[in-house]
Amino acid sequence: MELTNRILIMLVGAMAASSSIIGQQLNWWALPPTYGIGVGFNLVLSWTIAYFISAKWIVK
Repeated sequence: MELTNRILIMLVGAMAASSSIIGQQLNWWALPPTYGIGVGFNLVLSWTIAYFISAKWIVK
């Protein structure tokens, strides 16, 4: 599978994970939406960078 397709699949998974995790926190602890957006963006960005590094240079 091509690298861009693998990264897109991982992005979908990261967005699903962040929305389910942060969505529960926003509902349960009544956190502000800006917190959820910031943490979700941070999670998706960090997962994408980590996956890109491992897919590009570590896993062949």
